[in-house]
Amino acid sequence: MGRKGVINIVELTIVVIILFVSFSIFFPRADYRNRWEDAYAILKSRDIALLLERTGNLRTYAFEPELMENFFEILFPESNLILWSETDGAIKKDIKIACNCTGDTITKLTSWTNGLKLNERDITMSFCSANLDYLGPCVENSDVMLIWDYKVLQPYEQALSDYIASGKGIVEVMDFRYQSSGNAVDDDSVQRNIFGLKWIDIKKAKDAQDEFAREPDDATDIIFNPYKYFYNIPLPLEARNEDGAIEDCSYNPIKNGTFSFKGTNYTFWICNESSIWFDTNGDEFYDSWVKERSEITIGGYTFLLNYVNSDSSISISFKPDYVFDDFLVYIAPPGEPDPPGEGWGTRRVAHIEPIDDNTDRILMKSVSVSPPREYPCVILNQFGDTGVAWMAEFSEDGFGDDEKMLLTSLLLWASNKRTTSGEVSDIRLGYMTSYITVENVDMFEVYKFSLGLGYPF
Repeated sequence: MGRKGVINIVELTIVVIILFVSFSIFFPRADYRNRWEDAYAILKSRDIALLLERTGNLRTYAFEPELMENFFEILFPESNLILWSETDGAIKKDIKIACNCTGDTITKLTSWTNGLKLNERDITMSFCSANLDYLGPCVENSDVMLIWDYKVLQPYEQALSDYIASGKGIVEVMDFRYQSSGNAVDDDSVQRNIFGLKWIDIKKAKDAQDEFAREPDDATDIIFNPYKYFYNIPLPLEARNEDGAIEDCSYNPIKNGTFSFKGTNYTFWICNESSIWFDTNGDEFYDSWVKERSEITIGGYTFLLNYVNSDSSISISFKPDYVFDDFLVYIAPPGEPDPPGEGWGTRRVAHIEPIDDNTDRILMKSVSVSPPREYPCVILNQFGDTGVAWMAEFSEDGFGDDEKMLLTSLLLWASNKRTTSGEVSDIRLGYMTSYITVENVDMFEVYKFSLGLGYPF
């Protein structure tokens, strides 16, 4: 072959390469790919959520991750799908409270909230001891923080701000007292910037009563949920004492306990699995028989018997318009300067107001007729969806079940309400289906349930 023939072959090869590249550019090969895995995951998550809702099991499975996982394994025994779920907006089944308080206080709080039940699901509130100087696992794993008794919080402002930014609220229970060296509210940036409080003055106190400052306007009102919780969430009451038989009651011996408010104990006797006897006037004699889910008037106020939990426990809820004995006042310690004002003695009331003068943030107020006065005793503040609250120390003159329920309502309101369960790591592809659902046995409760399905790597 001559030199000319070799050149022709090289030129021909170049032309073929150019044509091949041109065709691949101007006429690209069509690549068809189905998204069956995507559609399958989406459809299955929707089907499971609807199946749970239609069979009445959504409420149970949404708050019981183990049941959800077992249910999924029964439906898809050979599947490699990964399941996880979330709830958002509902009071969690297990609420962890980081309590900056004494061990005795934690013991009391545990007793007060033991047996809490809402919309037929059990609510567990567990308390751990929190040290503000060392924000360890107790604080990190908590849903809400409780700070009991007065302390200077300014050194912890950044830590408390970060805690709130994580979606967890704070409740403080304390009396602010007169200090000749400075002001306990205005001199503490945490009280100003986080709780939104300011000091007005201090007065000598006379008898008063505490009541909700107003009714909430709508569901966006800052006081809406604390107000709703107090008047709807059932308060658990234990019956520890044993009595002899009562006619027509199946429990023998019969157990009794007390419901305490406004300085009076009202005894109840658990008759059978669905009814009780109540002493409604405080004379320690059973005079009113009440069935589960029925209202009863005790001491002039209306209540609802939500549950007869067992032969040793009931749950009861308050109804509007209940008023409290005054818990804003405190007993002045020896040596405290004597403030101006009406009356004599050691009883004092510190006048605290919202720092922004927004009275809508006042949940409860102390009201005196003579002389006429109104002082806030519970003030709320909000950062996005996260709430914080100041509540006056209520236990100095003893405390009742009404005050326990008020504190419980504030803790539930301020707690984190987003729960994530199941495996959410090592997922190559995943989809989540959200479902808005409602419960309304004890209280109207709207929350979002989300179910995710995905494929591993």
